[in-house]
Amino acid sequence: MKSDRILLAEWLGDITDGYTDIPWPLIHDSAGPEIVQWLNGKHHTECQMILEKDSAPNDGKFRLYAEFYVPALRSEFAIRFAK
Repeated sequence: MKSDRILLAEWLGDITDGYTDIPWPLIHDSAGPEIVQWLNGKHHTECQMILEKDSAPNDGKFRLYAEFYVPALRSEFAIRFAK
């Protein structure tokens, strides 16, 4: 399935015992809480927030993306949240 991604936020972080803390205040400042709320209200077959980490083993750069699987929803996002 083809997808389309939009970068919402990126930050430097670390992994402890296989877990990392997601800095939601930073994400709300970067993307906006209304975007996070809108994405969370959609079904996971339409779009998702995807966390990606660079290749450093226990620390490095993290990126949070909005990933869209339905082109019409991607278009709605672009119109609704145009910056």
